[in-house]
Amino acid sequence: MSTSKKRSKSIFRYIVTLFIVSTCVIVALGFLIVALYSYRIESLNRRPKKEKMSIIAERLVDNDFDEEEIEDLLGIDAVLEVYNENLDLVYAYGYNEEEYVPISKGEMEVIPMYDEKSVVETETGFADDGKKITIIKTTNYINDEEVIISMVILDEKLNVVFSSYENSREKYTESEVEYLSQKTSPEYYIYKYPFINDNEAYTMIVKTPKHETVIDNLFLRSYLLDAIAFAVCYILVFLVFLGLIKRNFKKPILLINNGIDDLANGRTNRKIDYKGAAEFEQICTSFNNMAIKLETSENKRIEMEKEKEKFICNVSHDLKTPITVVHGYLKAINDGVIPPEKHEKYLQIMYNKSLDLVELINDFHDYNKFNHPDFELNYEKVDLSELSREYLVDKYDEIDVSGFELDVQIPDDAIYCNIDKLQLKRVFENIIGNAIKHNCPGTKIKFNLNKEGSYAVIEIADTGKGINSEIIETIFEPFAAYDKKSGLGLYICKVITEAHGGSIKYKKDEKYATIFEISIPIIQ
Repeated sequence: MSTSKKRSKSIFRYIVTLFIVSTCVIVALGFLIVALYSYRIESLNRRPKKEKMSIIAERLVDNDFDEEEIEDLLGIDAVLEVYNENLDLVYAYGYNEEEYVPISKGEMEVIPMYDEKSVVETETGFADDGKKITIIKTTNYINDEEVIISMVILDEKLNVVFSSYENSREKYTESEVEYLSQKTSPEYYIYKYPFINDNEAYTMIVKTPKHETVIDNLFLRSYLLDAIAFAVCYILVFLVFLGLIKRNFKKPILLINNGIDDLANGRTNRKIDYKGAAEFEQICTSFNNMAIKLETSENKRIEMEKEKEKFICNVSHDLKTPITVVHGYLKAINDGVIPPEKHEKYLQIMYNKSLDLVELINDFHDYNKFNHPDFELNYEKVDLSELSREYLVDKYDEIDVSGFELDVQIPDDAIYCNIDKLQLKRVFENIIGNAIKHNCPGTKIKFNLNKEGSYAVIEIADTGKGINSEIIETIFEPFAAYDKKSGLGLYICKVITEAHGGSIKYKKDEKYATIFEISIPIIQ
């Protein structure tokens, strides 16, 4: 049965996602605000399509129209009036009785025809003879091009100088000019739309508000309100953004801070349990690994302190014994307690004890040397077969005189390794020296060298009394007991072997009571 672990989202991905969502919210709010004000502005300046005017007109005359539909078509604040052919008002929307002004036939004739795209413009200028003239023109946009639909030119006395209208009159009244130029009302544009209903002629007057100033002010106000609303929304969204960031970041940071405090106070067994952003999970995992290593290091330090105390105790004991013997016998000789004929015997005993003391001091010196940070081996490419033969040739006489038998098996082929010759011979010397020191004459010592894969394997064994099973697990530790003596020989062997990238281990079989197997990497 397989289980899938949900992948944690990274901090970067989380922040980017949150930022994109926040930005989209802000942009959407901005568009909404602009859309609302655009709708307001459009409703103030709305004109229905010319094609719909006939439908509006007929339904108005038949009373088949409600005011909400008219407002939706014409926009806010628009006025609509319907006159019969006698210029009687038959229907009105947005009508203010107090402001109502009757329209004359001449005024009705000059009111511009309704077109949702038409614009009336009035200009003043001077004719060739220098007299002042007024130009009133109606323009429209056809296929995105401005086209002049009609034009009237009047002189100072409102006489017609030029007119594009058929059956144009020769002179206009001031009120007629005001209707023609859209200046009758300061509040409305006025257009007419004539229609026939039930064989009766009607004229619909559409008055739309002059919102240029209102619209300009509304545009300005909308920009200001947009900016204020956008700023408020941005601040609110940003605060939400910060709140979400804080909520998702505060917990892991607090956990890590508490974990650091625990480490500072020596509580290395506290672990951080956190699931969330991938980077924080990784930091917490690294922190937990560091806490484990610190705990392991602290336990190791405590163990080393104990070993140090044990080491000092062993050194003190091993130094004290021979020094006490030498001191006691020297005092006895000096005080005349020992007769002269026995001086030689006791001097020999003191000499032997001094040799033990020298050996112990040398071992202690080597222990400090091998544990010093600056200790390095002098490696060189050496034929291990030849090195082993050279060592055994030099050692043979000592082995033979001691009454020990030597069995050697070294291949004729060269086996090359990176070796510090002096230190590797030290390994051989310690192991063989222990075999001679701790066993009786007649013991057989074996030295066997062969290749096993990428390692040269050396076996140094003896048929002596072996090692006490109670100390086998600690024989490679400093000052481990060995035949009721303590020393550093095997510990030094282990340090040197491992410095060569190899290993040393103890074993035994039916034929040999003690076997030390040394492995050294082979080079080409």
